Amino acid sequence: MKKLLVVALMALGLGANAQKMNVALNLGLPTSSTAFTIAPEFNYMYTVAENVTVGGSASLYYNISKDITVGNTTYKVDNSMSMPLAVAGRYDFGKISAGLDLGYSIGLSNTSSSVFYRPVASYNFKDNLSAQVSFSNFAYSGASVSILCLGVVYGL
Repeated sequence: MKKLLVVALMALGLGANAQKMNVALNLGLPTSSTAFTIAPEFNYMYTVAENVTVGGSASLYYNISKDITVGNTTYKVDNSMSMPLAVAGRYDFGKISAGLDLGYSIGLSNTSSSVFYRPVASYNFKDNLSAQVSFSNFAYSGASVSILCLGVVYGL
């Protein structure tokens, strides 16, 4: 019962704070196994302290793969798609902000589900427009995939 009360009070406290929503389009730079990545995202954030926001993030990563050649053998690699769902935190330094997304990525096609984490930094051009750079990491059992992304964020 105490846990339920604490969760209810937290929800009421978060509801009283300012809320921010934004959408972004990220493009992943080529890596050894992908030609490029397209990753739209949606964030719903709450202001919890001066310059600090926390909330949820949902993305859809579509990795366009390229064939891999080892020696004289070429292996066909299929495109893959995953949906990371994460808790997001940001600290606003003024024109620049930095943060971290941490969560779980659901494998939708040609990939497994994994732990997901993404450090992110952005530069604010206007109140509702910024550019961001992020380093998305998908940690699988015994392996990991990392993607460096550049994106544009629009505040709703």
